[in-house]
Amino acid sequence: MVTHGSIKTDVVIVGAGPAGAAAGLVLATRHRVLLIDRRKDPARRIGDSLIPAARRLLRDMVVLDAFEAEGHLPYLGNRSLWGGTAVAEVDFMRDPEGPGWHLDRPRFERFLRATAVQRGACFAAPARLSHVTRDRGEWRLIVETDAGPRDVVARILIDASGRGASVAKRVGAVTSSNGRLVASWLHGTTEREDGATAGFSMVESEEDGWWYTSPLPAVHKHGSRVIAFHTDADLLAKCARDPAAVLARARTLPGIGATLDHVGFAPDGPSGTTAAHSAILEPVAGEGWLAIGDAAHSFDPLSSCGLFNALYTAMNGAMACHEVLEGYGADFSAYAVDLVRVRRAYERQLAHHYTAETRWPHSPFWSRRAATHAPARPKTRRRTEFRDRDT
Repeated sequence: MVTHGSIKTDVVIVGAGPAGAAAGLVLATRHRVLLIDRRKDPARRIGDSLIPAARRLLRDMVVLDAFEAEGHLPYLGNRSLWGGTAVAEVDFMRDPEGPGWHLDRPRFERFLRATAVQRGACFAAPARLSHVTRDRGEWRLIVETDAGPRDVVARILIDASGRGASVAKRVGAVTSSNGRLVASWLHGTTEREDGATAGFSMVESEEDGWWYTSPLPAVHKHGSRVIAFHTDADLLAKCARDPAAVLARARTLPGIGATLDHVGFAPDGPSGTTAAHSAILEPVAGEGWLAIGDAAHSFDPLSSCGLFNALYTAMNGAMACHEVLEGYGADFSAYAVDLVRVRRAYERQLAHHYTAETRWPHSPFWSRRAATHAPARPKTRRRTEFRDRDT
């Protein structure tokens, strides 16, 4: 293959979503970074929120002030109908970090990409990795671009390609999935978002899964909102596959249905179905490479931590790369150990949430969660009798 020029860099990051772009902007101030992505512009997503704890990460990345100037909506808290008929509320205004943010996801991704470029990262999109080899402690890559293939030599390779973990799988890593959860979602406009709904997300369980709705930064002169139904892939066809069926079913819910009526929701935007199950990459790092964001481990959206995890792993992964590049660290073993800790905490939290809903024990969706998240039985010790012995 004839290539058009060669690039030598310290780090190649494959994927310029939140994790990849955040890692790029952290590393670019001290190292040569090439950030590549298949898409020139970010895709429209379901809609994402950042919990208050993300404020510390954004501050450490030295982007907090610029990010807040982007004007995303305040995320004031969560309401839920879960395990019963009473509405529970968690108010973020009592959080020491203050409120979080309901994001315009494409705008957030463009902000992170632009910041990485401003700090010195090279950005290639649309571009894809077509060839990967490791030779004498370096990565030798071929990157396909609109201008033709480019040879790239790098010391470290970061997989930020999302759930597919396409780079890590090329070097022998394997992704294991937990469950078949999918989300069927749609966007729409609202006539009003007042004190009863503005800034709050809502989660509500039902027999075949659970629902989510939250405000979004407006793309029209009116407000915007997302609705998402989460169920298992094999149950979706009988529940609500197309947007009209999703909306019709949502309107029957006591909590989310009342919210949609209150705000005057009307479907007027993108819709789709996407994977939402947990997934784990093993291993998450190796010689000269590591995975971050969804490539490392994907979170069930019930945890509300998917985007926070993207930024957290980006920050920690970038710092691990810096230590290796500067000779402070020999490998990424400490990063991998930290991700095990994160994963265990996530699994405990998810089990707590799912086992709290017990109203439909015989439905396929909830019986599967009960089996998956059932607490482990304590090991019983065989009873042993001891005879007194003369001494």
